[in-house]
Amino acid sequence: MCFPLSFRVIVSDYDRTLTDERLNFFYPMLSIIRALKKKFKFLLASGRRLEFFFDKPYLLSLFDAIIAENGGLLYLPKDNLILTFGLEEARKIKEALSDIPREEGKVIVSVKRKREEEVKKILRERNISANLEYNRDSLMLLPLGINKAYALNKVLENEEKILVIGDGENDLSLFERASIKVATGDAVKEVKDKADFVCLEPCAYGVYRLLHDILIRC
Repeated sequence: MCFPLSFRVIVSDYDRTLTDERLNFFYPMLSIIRALKKKFKFLLASGRRLEFFFDKPYLLSLFDAIIAENGGLLYLPKDNLILTFGLEEARKIKEALSDIPREEGKVIVSVKRKREEEVKKILRERNISANLEYNRDSLMLLPLGINKAYALNKVLENEEKILVIGDGENDLSLFERASIKVATGDAVKEVKDKADFVCLEPCAYGVYRLLHDILIRC
């Protein structure tokens, strides 16, 4: 890929971006991200709960910031600081959906995508507004206005130029903030359509080649 290295921040999704297709972390990323951090800020933006990354200390040291729960939480490793957004609104969403099979974090609620109409009906009946975002076969609910880009804007200056790497619909808010948008080779169509560049290989394999190319050019 040939693009100008005008950015100084790299923001990447986690699943199927820094992992293989089975969602296992692609360990060659460790050395290349560490090398890139000498020149760039490197941020992670994931729908996963923060506890997932706390269980993997080798990941915590890689990133200047970790956006978890699709923007509901922001962790700043250097300061050992966790910021949480929209807790009261999240509580209302959780209570409203208490009878639906779901996964919960501190802020995020995730249900199967097939339950979308049922979820929307409940929210309408309770007069609750929420941000609904897809991630492949999942539907994620957060307080209105909360997404990955919301948390990103809490930690970066508006004028900072960013390269964003993503694969799922929940990465599209980051694309709106990006100077350069990169989709993985197996990204969903909506992400590929909005990307400036699409990796030739799926998951972390294509991202590794991208990061290696950036490293040798910078």
